Amino acid sequence: DTLRIEPSAYIKSENTERFLNALEELSRLIHERKLIEITRHFWAKEFTPRELVSASYVKYPAIKNHGEITKIGFFTHVIDDTHSKLIDPLFRSIGPEGRKRFVDKLGGIAGPLIYHEQIFEGTNREKIHLHCYGTYLNSDFYIQSHYRGDGLALQQVQAMAARAAKEKMSFVGLGQYTSIVTHNGLLLRRSGLPLTTGNGLTAGYAHEAIVQLLKESGKTLADVRIGVVGAAGNICNVVTQILADDARDLLLVFREGTEDSPKAKEAYQAILKNSKIDSSALQVTDQLSQLTTCDIVVVGTNSPQSVIFPEHLKENAIIMDVSVPTNIDSRVFSERKDVRCYQGGRAKLPLEQSLKSDWLPTPAGETYACMGETIAAGLLGYSQNLSIGTLQKSTVFQTLEMAKKVGIGMGTLKRITRI
Repeated sequence: DTLRIEPSAYIKSENTERFLNALEELSRLIHERKLIEITRHFWAKEFTPRELVSASYVKYPAIKNHGEITKIGFFTHVIDDTHSKLIDPLFRSIGPEGRKRFVDKLGGIAGPLIYHEQIFEGTNREKIHLHCYGTYLNSDFYIQSHYRGDGLALQQVQAMAARAAKEKMSFVGLGQYTSIVTHNGLLLRRSGLPLTTGNGLTAGYAHEAIVQLLKESGKTLADVRIGVVGAAGNICNVVTQILADDARDLLLVFREGTEDSPKAKEAYQAILKNSKIDSSALQVTDQLSQLTTCDIVVVGTNSPQSVIFPEHLKENAIIMDVSVPTNIDSRVFSERKDVRCYQGGRAKLPLEQSLKSDWLPTPAGETYACMGETIAAGLLGYSQNLSIGTLQKSTVFQTLEMAKKVGIGMGTLKRITRI
């Protein structure tokens, strides 16, 4: 934390003064987080000097915690280009090409930052001091790095973990692709931090949401055929196991050409082994067009791209999407008004509290279920790993009970009408 300057003994006093003035100005800009002005040489094409001065600012104050309140961390990253514009006026001003240039040039070397802090209280009257860590790199960077196996995305999460450990977090949650690139937290076990992916509560609320939607229509799981896209994934597989206990029949849709892959077969066997469903009621395909036979579609893949299109859906179908970003193509919202789309995996915060961060764009009083699980664990003083590795049904039910104990419930079911 020390900057050591060793100028020549022959340097002139006016040059020393000029340097010190510049250092003081740089310190001020860093403290005020005026990112555009610090990097003005980089934005010559986008800005005039007047615009550079006030385009970036601090939106929240740091919270002074002298150790009285348990500190927990939550790891995230930018979702997509639209999301990046919420974070800082810089990204709203420079246009899509400028944002891409920023991420390509600076995103990978910027390192993690704390972008939000907040105190939360549970109905058990315990409090936690939440620290949100993030990087400017978006979902596409994380998933492409994961597919390439180059370790770059993993290094970003490891850097967040190192900082969280140094800052003495008692518990940490892994949001978005920070979970996937660490193999559901398993690659962070040496960090010394108790971890959760938050997948348990995400899966639990997705199941509860489907049951509630069917109840509103006067139906039960026994009355419908359910299609699942992404059943090889950690969350979707367990959601499918729970649904399979009561569903009339299930259709598992894998990527074209992978329905007979070892991963698909493993997912299929896990559902049979951990549910009451008969093999005759569990079908497998690689054709998305077969979703036209399904009343309910559950989608939760690792892809940041659109997967579900209008031609794939039955009339009056219901989609429960647990993917972030969504896997539903924008055409579905404009061309299929009969289809109801819902974003799963939302949690209602206790005691009417709200998350106050543009980085996490959730409805007032709600947050993502993965963060909800992290907050619940912190409020209960949980000090072990929770939903890491292969998710189990027992863990899902455990996290649902933990959430209830601190006043966290399933978020409101709001229909998605556009992306």
